[in-house]
Amino acid sequence: MTIKQLSIFVENRVGALLDVTSVLRENNIDMRAFSVAETTDFGIVRLIVNKPAEARECLRASGLTVIETPVIGVLLKDTPGTFHSVLETLYKAEISIEYTYAFAKNSGTHKAYMMLRVEDTERAAKVLAEAGFTLLVPGDIYEE
Repeated sequence: MTIKQLSIFVENRVGALLDVTSVLRENNIDMRAFSVAETTDFGIVRLIVNKPAEARECLRASGLTVIETPVIGVLLKDTPGTFHSVLETLYKAEISIEYTYAFAKNSGTHKAYMMLRVEDTERAAKVLAEAGFTLLVPGDIYEE
């Protein structure tokens, strides 16, 4: 099962991230997780939100370039070595990871959520599930 991630391309300038969050706030869209990668001239804001389809349309309507990408969400115990186990499982299956980032959904649960963009999403999800990892499903994230 995959989660919809929105990637928004923005200029590397003061206020660019504010432009993105303003659209989300004005449309009552809640960010669940985000990551920013930047170069000299532009950045990519990666978002997991509670209403991905609505967010995609609102962001595009505001003139931003938005791409929807499937990612895998994995629920992990917040203990040393757990993420290493995920990486090791994917390594043994020869599945390449493009990028990853983490977030916590509820404080005090001692759980971490890892979002993974991999070369073969369906195969990676199957390999991780077979190894006993808990994958996030859209209902864990979305309100749509």
